[in-house]
Amino acid sequence: MIRRIAVHRVWNVRERSCRDMQVVEVDAATHCVEQVYPLVEEIRNTEWWGGLMIVSPVLPLLPEAEEDFQAYTRRMNVPEGEDEAREYAFYVVGFRLADSCFGAASRMTRV
Repeated sequence: MIRRIAVHRVWNVRERSCRDMQVVEVDAATHCVEQVYPLVEEIRNTEWWGGLMIVSPVLPLLPEAEEDFQAYTRRMNVPEGEDEAREYAFYVVGFRLADSCFGAASRMTRV
């Protein structure tokens, strides 16, 4: 079964790209990301979570309190040997979209 989650922003660690208003499809059994694509219309059975989701083959670094998103993305890289690994989605709780930074209580949960 595929789980569809729509968010304000998706940052793909492998591609080093950030995209707004995206849908992330995650396989409910394996927890692997199947697809990421723009949210252009309402799609049946799509959950709206808002905020930031990170797509990465490795566990993302924990953000520092009040860390700017750009500073965080400079620290986070995919280690060698993980280039072809499956990708997972990590939802960031407590990310402040307006400021584009992590809050003091920000944390990540794997989808």
